[in-house]
Amino acid sequence: MGVVASVTSFLRRGWVARISPLLFVLHIAAMASYSAATMLSGNAWLSLITILTVIFAAAFSLAHLIETRGILNGLLLAGSAFTITMLSEAVSVLTGLPFGHYIYSGQLGPKAFGLVPFVIPVAWLMVLYPAYETTRFLFRWLTPEAWRKSGWRAGLAQCLLAAAAMTAWDLSLDPRMVSAGYWIWRDGGPYFGIPLSNFAGWMLTSFIIYAVWRVFDRPISSPIDSSHSSLQSRAIPLHLALPALAYIATWLGESIANALFWSGPVVALAVFVGMGLFGAPALVLLARQGLASISQNRDDAPARVWRAIRARPPETLQPVTADSHHEAMQTHSDRAEA
Repeated sequence: MGVVASVTSFLRRGWVARISPLLFVLHIAAMASYSAATMLSGNAWLSLITILTVIFAAAFSLAHLIETRGILNGLLLAGSAFTITMLSEAVSVLTGLPFGHYIYSGQLGPKAFGLVPFVIPVAWLMVLYPAYETTRFLFRWLTPEAWRKSGWRAGLAQCLLAAAAMTAWDLSLDPRMVSAGYWIWRDGGPYFGIPLSNFAGWMLTSFIIYAVWRVFDRPISSPIDSSHSSLQSRAIPLHLALPALAYIATWLGESIANALFWSGPVVALAVFVGMGLFGAPALVLLARQGLASISQNRDDAPARVWRAIRARPPETLQPVTADSHHEAMQTHSDRAEA
C-alpha cells in the first residue's frame, strides 16, 4: 500500500495534474470535428471520428476523476460505471429491459459477447461524470449546509437530479445515432422512433451508478472548505469547474448542432430545455462567481499540506498522524471563521 500511495501522490502532483485541461480542449475540438463530419454526406470517416470523440471525452472524465479522487478511487468509480452500463445494455439487448428492444449494428466496433460494442460503456462515461459533477457542483455552492450534513435525502436528491441531467443528453443522442444506423429499435416509439422506455432505462441505470458513486466517492480535492461561511464570495477554481464546463459545452453544442444540421428544431428545443435545466444554472453560477485559476486556488487540503512540507526545513519535519492532521485542519477552520 505504501508503494501505491507513493505512486498516487506522484501522479497527482505530476503529469496527471495537468492532463485533464488538455483533454478538455481535445474533447471540445473533437466535438467540433464530429459536427463538421456529420455535415458531409457519405463521410467514410464518420464512425472513426465518432469513436475518437467518445475516447477523448471519456479520457477527460477519467483523468479528472483520478486528479480529484486519487488513482484507486477514480478507477473504482469509472470501473463501476463501465460494468453497470455494460450489464444494463447487454440485458436490454437480450430481454428488452430496462431500455426496450434494440440491437447494435457493426459500425461501432467489436462487441462484448456479440451484444454491446465496447465503446458504448465508454460513451456513457463521457457525460456520466460531467452530469454528476454539475449537479454536485450546484448542490455544494447553492445548498452548502444541506451538502455538509450529507444526509441520505441530500444524496438521494443529487442522484436523481444527476440521473435526469444524464438522461436529458439522450434527447439529442438517440435520434442522431438511430438515424446514423448505429443501433435499431425493433418496435419503434413516439420520440423519433424511440420508445419512452429508453429514457426510463437511462434514468434507472444512471441512478444506480450515481448511488454506487455516492457510497464510494472519496474526493481529495474539494471546491468547498467546510469551515467557510461565505461561499457566495468565493471564485470557483477553474480546474474543479471543468466537468461543469464540459456539460455546458455539450448542452449548447448539441442544441445548436441539432437546430442547424442534425435532427432538427424539435430535438434542438428538447435538448436545450432538458439539459438546460442543469446547464443554465451552472452557467449562471460560473458567470456570477467567476473562475479562479489553478494557481489562485491551491486551497484544498492535500495542496496545503504539500506547501507546508516544502516550506519547512528538513530537520523540523515530523511524521503526519491523524491527530496532527486534525489539529492542522481545525487551525485552518478557526482562521477562516475569524
